[in-house]
Amino acid sequence: MTNFGLLVIKPDAIEEGLTEDIIADVVYMGGKVVLQKLFQFRPDHIPRILLPIEFLKVRPLMVYGYIQNYIGGESMIAIFQFPDGVDGSQKILELKGSIDKGGIRRKYFPYSQAEMDRVEMLESPGSPNDIQLGLMKARNRVHSPDNDDEIREMMEIVLNSEEKAYMSSQGFDLKCDANSEIKLR
Repeated sequence: MTNFGLLVIKPDAIEEGLTEDIIADVVYMGGKVVLQKLFQFRPDHIPRILLPIEFLKVRPLMVYGYIQNYIGGESMIAIFQFPDGVDGSQKILELKGSIDKGGIRRKYFPYSQAEMDRVEMLESPGSPNDIQLGLMKARNRVHSPDNDDEIREMMEIVLNSEEKAYMSSQGFDLKCDANSEIKLR
């Protein structure tokens, strides 16, 4: 466990001018921004980010919707440091919340209640429109890795060598724990 957390602010949130508000929400809850950068994801990055998500293995057509959301423009990568003793990745997950239960995802989710009902309908077993469901669910404005190893994987994708050196100088160990496994969500 480290006291660092990473948040990806997706392209549609940036286009709508929500970046600073989202970052301010995390800062208000105790996070200090230690690195912030714009990054353009490529399609080949997406499996490395989304592969651990269990429901995408069950409904693979949803991946198309997620890919479109990530590659549609630049994302903001924000790395936060929390006070010692606070698990940064868990704190970000807590703040992120979900589209139906509050937190950053619900606060900035772009859909009305009627559209939320449509998401629920599309989620029902046997729904034939996984691509549309993926497009809708991926508009949740933010993504965050679930644990330190997933943060390291994301940093490997998005940070250049100078930024990696800076993160090391801030106390983040960029080496993956050989005994850990990336957990499925």
